Amino acid sequence: IDIRNSQPLMFAIKLKEHSNPYTYTSLYYSGAQTSHRELEPDVELYIRLVEQGELYDYLMEKFNYRNRRHFKTKFFAEIFYSELSKSSRLAKQFESLFPSVFHVIVHEKKGNYCRLPLEMQKIEADIMIGNVGGRLAREGIPFLTIHDSILTMEEYVPVVKKFIREAFAEYGLTPTLN
Repeated sequence: IDIRNSQPLMFAIKLKEHSNPYTYTSLYYSGAQTSHRELEPDVELYIRLVEQGELYDYLMEKFNYRNRRHFKTKFFAEIFYSELSKSSRLAKQFESLFPSVFHVIVHEKKGNYCRLPLEMQKIEADIMIGNVGGRLAREGIPFLTIHDSILTMEEYVPVVKKFIREAFAEYGLTPTLN
């Protein structure tokens, strides 16, 4: 069982941390006049796309990329996993579609660009190994973890999917599972 758009989904958890109205960084729509504040439209779109497992497809279409594997490699290299280059065409394109999201990426990388990918990997490990894996082990369900995926026997697939969905629900997210 694989989580679609896994690393961008892990970053959505970081976005939600920044969206807390009690923190110094707020991604809530500044024009909201009610007590129920709304997220900035680009943050809402990003979260919806990663939950639906469609972020890569959306970006590839917007930026006119055809090769998914090449695009994902370039996306991770230039957006999440390395120092941001203001001259990067992909970074500029991403920022134009998701300015608030990009702002959080820049903020998270300030001082040490390695911190963000490490935090995203830690979130993934906490969810997939600590939460889901721990529950599966307590239930006696055989499984192996492979990054954002869990390998199990066919008869246990519904339970594994349920546990994954419940783990992400704790963060207010609904992943798409393959």
